[in-house]
Amino acid sequence: DVCETDPGFDVDVTIDSTLRALTRIWRGDLDWSAALRSGDVVLHGASTLQEGLRRWLKLSPLASTPRPGHEPVRVPEAVGA
Repeated sequence: DVCETDPGFDVDVTIDSTLRALTRIWRGDLDWSAALRSGDVVLHGASTLQEGLRRWLKLSPLASTPRPGHEPVRVPEAVGA
């Protein structure tokens, strides 16, 4: 969970990034693989938990909305839907 106050649990995964890079991922302007390759996003923690984070932080429902200068993004269906 992302929390405003520390609930006292151990941290499993941390993200080193800028708000801009995470926003670009969320909007569908930057995919996770490219962000990780470029170093715009660095994940720390067990690899299985890093993969879980990548599945948890989904694209915005508006990511597939066409915008000038951007290719349309296909928003995958939710797992189990």
